[in-house]
Amino acid sequence: MPIGNMIAWLDGADRTTLFDSAGRDAADALFNGTVLNWLDKSGSANDHDFNSNVGSPAYSQANFSLLFDGATTGMTTPNHNEINLVVVLQRNITVAFRTSADVNTRQVLYEEGGNVRGMNMYIFNGQLYCGFYNNVAS
Repeated sequence: MPIGNMIAWLDGADRTTLFDSAGRDAADALFNGTVLNWLDKSGSANDHDFNSNVGSPAYSQANFSLLFDGATTGMTTPNHNEINLVVVLQRNITVAFRTSADVNTRQVLYEEGGNVRGMNMYIFNGQLYCGFYNNVAS
């Protein structure tokens, strides 16, 4: 069940929101095993679907998760006021993930922003980091 005022919700367990390059969802027997589009199911007035921008992550039917290799797969959503184009006073971001055995190589889980301000979450040297920056010139 979605949380009130949710902006985006990507759910790996909902196979009908994951599509391959032929437009087949992960519940289809002909699904090719990689995800090109991941649909936002938040119910927000604006859809924030994610699309493959660097390779397509594999989908694991066994544990309902996307498998990013840390180097050649990634997904993105277009810039939007609800996500990263305006200053907000308060924000809550919830992320659930499962790592592979490699928790030492830097692996970005989430990133937004540009040269002036932004945030990121990543795994590196066995630790989970969440960083924020604000480089507004004085």
